Amino acid sequence: MWTYYEATPQDRQHAIANALRDAAPEEFALMYEQGMRDWQDEAKIAALDAWMHAHDEAARAWLRVLLKTNREALLKLRPDPGLQAVKATVLSSMSPICSLRPLLPGPDIADGSLL
Repeated sequence: MWTYYEATPQDRQHAIANALRDAAPEEFALMYEQGMRDWQDEAKIAALDAWMHAHDEAARAWLRVLLKTNREALLKLRPDPGLQAVKATVLSSMSPICSLRPLLPGPDIADGSLL
């Protein structure tokens, strides 16, 4: 678990902690914040890991409710399937060019960020 806290930027961790305080059961936010503070302490992070495993079903149940409650907003975030098909076609036709990416300056065309 420590790798999550090590790899996740502090500003993102704070945003997640705030969102958990607003939407999750209180204990979830408290435990997440504990991980933010204690991730480098092996014993404390092991206890947090054990807590997470013990509360896995409660977390899943809360996430199901959260997803169901926000279904319409989440569906609006889905990418347009037509646009995805166009991107896939363009990228597949560019595959020889994409293989030269390490040699080309500028934005990464292989990830479709230019489309």
